[in-house]
Amino acid sequence: MSIGRLRVRIGAGLAVIHGERATLNWLRPLAPQFFGDGPPGHLVADSASTRVVRFPWQVPDGASAYFKFYRPKGTWRRVADCFRPAKAVTEARNLRALAALGLPAPDVLAWGELRVGGRWLRGSFLITQELPETRSLADLLQESARSGEWPDPRFLRRGIPALAALTARLHASGWRAMDLHFRNVLVDLAARERGEARFHVIDLPRAYRRRGAGGVHDLGVRFDLMCLDKHADLSFSRRDRLRFFVHYRREVGEREGDRRLLKLVDRMKRQWLAKRDRKLAETTRARKVSRRRGGES
Repeated sequence: MSIGRLRVRIGAGLAVIHGERATLNWLRPLAPQFFGDGPPGHLVADSASTRVVRFPWQVPDGASAYFKFYRPKGTWRRVADCFRPAKAVTEARNLRALAALGLPAPDVLAWGELRVGGRWLRGSFLITQELPETRSLADLLQESARSGEWPDPRFLRRGIPALAALTARLHASGWRAMDLHFRNVLVDLAARERGEARFHVIDLPRAYRRRGAGGVHDLGVRFDLMCLDKHADLSFSRRDRLRFFVHYRREVGEREGDRRLLKLVDRMKRQWLAKRDRKLAETTRARKVSRRRGGES
């Protein structure tokens, strides 16, 4: 795929957009709105740092696409962004690298960033092709929980080894996702109807690559396994969780025993949850103090 570059002046900033030639020609007149609220479409998520919109894509075949806009958040992050690639640029690079390795990931259609004075980042965006007939693993499990039905045993029988194999391939190629939650793992529904299990990984702005598999004593590997197990602990039995680690260990040739591997991940999960609870408590106390001072004044 031939990638071109487009430079567009937007106010006091300069936007640099990358994508296929046909895509850039379509984006040129629309560039200002891609660094704001995004194209008109269905709003999927909107927070202080990220906005996601699903919209009809015009190039090449009228399918849908996802637009993700990253806003700079916090003073120190704005300063740090002066010396590192924007989030959308990093995520585009990661997704294209995974696709080149044959790992299932969405196609990247375009990405860009807007900077003022060549340094100050005002925002960055990423456009990816929608993966048809897919749903996140988190949504499927929540749907099963609401209906009171346990996840399909046949799907679990094929899905647990398939998810373990995908995670092992990711780690064996040197990649650490650092955000491998169930919401970022998409299930291929068409394959599921055929009795197969196929997954895709999305949302990889924090992913990085290092040489060598690293093993479970690698912090990134354990963090990925912890992210998966954190949700599996709520939806699956301990036996199913152990099956995942058995298949993962076989795929990567890990020397640690299955139960030992599960204990390592459990320890990291407890540490992560304790840290999260401390932050939540600190935030709650700070809000109470702020409200008390506001009431006194």
